[in-house]
Order: sequence, then structure tokens, then C-alpha cells
Amino acid sequence: MISAVSVFCLALAPLAATGLVQDQTARATGVAGAFTAQVDDPTAVFFNPGALGLLSKKKGLSAGAASSSYRPFHYQGRAPGIGAGTTGEQATSIDVAPSLFAAMPFNDRIVLGGGAYASMRTRSDWTSPDEFSGRYLATQSSIDAYDVVTAAGLQLTPSLGIGAGAIYRSAQLTIDRRIGTSLNDVMRDITSVAIETDMKSTLGWNAGLLLRPSSRFSLGVSYRSPINLGLEGVGTLTQIPTGNTQIDQNTAALYPFGDDLSILSELKTPGQFNAGVAFAIAEPLLIEIDVNRTKWTAQSLAVIFPNDRNLNLDITYPLAFETTMDYRAGIRFQLPTGPVLRAGFAIEKSPQPVESLSPFLAALDRNTVTAGFGLDWLDVAVAWTAFGKKSVTTSALGFNGDYSGNEWTLVVTATK
Repeated sequence: MISAVSVFCLALAPLAATGLVQDQTARATGVAGAFTAQVDDPTAVFFNPGALGLLSKKKGLSAGAASSSYRPFHYQGRAPGIGAGTTGEQATSIDVAPSLFAAMPFNDRIVLGGGAYASMRTRSDWTSPDEFSGRYLATQSSIDAYDVVTAAGLQLTPSLGIGAGAIYRSAQLTIDRRIGTSLNDVMRDITSVAIETDMKSTLGWNAGLLLRPSSRFSLGVSYRSPINLGLEGVGTLTQIPTGNTQIDQNTAALYPFGDDLSILSELKTPGQFNAGVAFAIAEPLLIEIDVNRTKWTAQSLAVIFPNDRNLNLDITYPLAFETTMDYRAGIRFQLPTGPVLRAGFAIEKSPQPVESLSPFLAALDRNTVTAGFGLDWLDVAVAWTAFGKKSVTTSALGFNGDYSGNEWTLVVTATK
């Protein structure tokens, strides 16, 4: 049966990750994302378009779902640098990220699919921004990318399907930070900078193949293309009084407070190759193992004020992202009475070297344990992620310190 699935997410894409959203459905989250070879619903639009061609030929309805995350994330400063002897903590928040997937037959061999979902979300919101030592780099930042996908799957044989889709991606960037000056050898904030780009869009694509000769074995591969987006927007400056009349007057005369200043930036999202094999040891027990290769090209993210009047408002965050390999394994067990139990484990390597970690983005290694439950139209999954602690002693931005944290995620999906 072909079903339409809608997934409404309150999921927080953690700062300690690169923000690529994998929690599109509870079925996939329950097996730690090891889903490339076993996907058998319209979320194939995201996980493997090749699976569309092997879906049964019947329309379906859609229903809603939700997920939520909790993240305590900590920074402990190290010498040398401006963070030495200080601490910082991320604010805990809940984020809404709706998504929708649907599929329907076109003829006996072709199935059409569509999807709308959040593909990348990062949040960096440091508590006590007036005291946070990294405030001159970032007190708050976010990256949001959303995809609208149209896809088609073709059944080459009863056991082999191929598929491809066109991705229309829109993205937006926000950053808040401070500018300071030295007053009696003490840094004092004089200006806050708020950067917000417009939502810009461009195209990409994905494709996949699924071989399922029997219900006890399947092999899947999929690929999602890299997508680069040029971003434009505005930056606004707000004066922060220091109490020193001369400094405050000079600051007011120097900076164009209240004006919308043009800004330019570029967001580079990676290409991703996924391969998975699923096999049943016994009829009710299915195991899947996936390998994911993510090829980043982003070496930095720069925010340029083309008309900054020599105020040095431009800022560049070094990233130096590297190609990574992630490993996922999941188990799905069908109880005789109907419910489905799921469990999984994922090992995800950070693409970001320690030298480029910063308050803007700190991507850490991740180990995730998941569990899930499915009954008829309802699936529920929970995941706990432990971030590998990283110590920065040679920061490219002069902001050394230790980063650590963890995350809970709950995903609920209704399928009809």
C-alpha cells in the first residue's frame, strides 16, 4: 500500500553537528538512520528514490507527527586566548521543523513522489551573551535549509527499482555578535551586529537504486548532490552605551546605526552517498547496516559587508570541513501480535577539525543509541546522542577551549 506520510518536527538540529537533518521519520530514527535498503513508504523520496518503484500501487492519506530535542552544550575556556578561564552554555530550546512525504502510482511501473522537509538546521544560542567570552564571534547563529522534492521511481523488474528526484532548496543564515573596544585595558562592548539573510533558493538532485529479491534481503544505494547557495541580506547595528561619554560619542559618529547594511554570504551543503544492506536472520527479525559518505567542500563561511565604510564589519568563520564516513546499524523485530520493535546505533564523525571550532559552529563526533516502536499507523522513536568532547588549543580564531554536550530526540510519525 502506498501511503502519504507527514512528519512535523520539533527537532533541534544540534550545534554540535553539521546540522544535516536525518530524523525525517520515526521508522528511520528507530534504527539509527540505517534505512536506505529497507525503506518501504513515501519517505523513500528522501532516503532512497529507488524504493519508490517497488512500492505497491495504491494511493494513501496523510497524518501528522512530531519530534523534539533537548541539548545541554558546554564550553570551558583554555589559555591562550580570549576564552581562557571562562565558561559558556547553550540555551535549551525546542525547534519546529515540519515535513511531508507522499507517493502515488502513475502507471503499473512508475510511482511518483514528493516531499517537503527541513534538510539542514543549526542553532547556536549562548546564554548570558553580555558576559560570554565568545560574543565577538557569535552570541547567536542559525542556518535553516528547506527542501521541496519531486521524484519518480521506476520498477525495472519486480525486485529492482531505480529513481531520481529534483530538489528545490531554500536557505537562510542569521548571526548576532558584538564589537568591542579596549577601555583601560578592559574590553567593553560598543556595538551589537545582527545579520539576517533573505531566504534564497537553488536546485539540486538525488537518485537511488533498490534491489529487493525477497522480503529477507535488500540492497540499496542513494546519492544527494551538493548544493551551493548565494545568500544576500542585511546587517543592522545597535549601539551599546559604555558610560564613557567620549567613547559613546565617537561610536555614534562612526557607525551607521539604524541603517540596513547590505551583506553577502555563501552556504555550501555537501554531496552524500549512502549504501545499505538489509537481511533477515529469521522471518520477523531484520538487520540493516549502512555506510554514509559525506563530501564537504566548505572551507569557510564569510559574511561580507560590501559597503562597510572601512569599519571592518566583515567576518569569516574558518570551517575546513573534510569528507567523512558514518556507520549505522539497526534491528527491526516484528512481534507475532503485530507491533514492531526497533533499535539502532550510529557512529558519526565530525568533518570539522578542532582548529576551526567556534561559538558560531562546533561540530563534534557523535555516537547515537536509538529505540523505536510501531503499531499499525503510529511509530515512535527516541534517540540519545553523546557528543565526543573536543579540546581546542590552536584555534584559528584565538578562542581555545573544550566543547561537550549531549542530546535527546523524540520522533512520532503517523502513517495512513
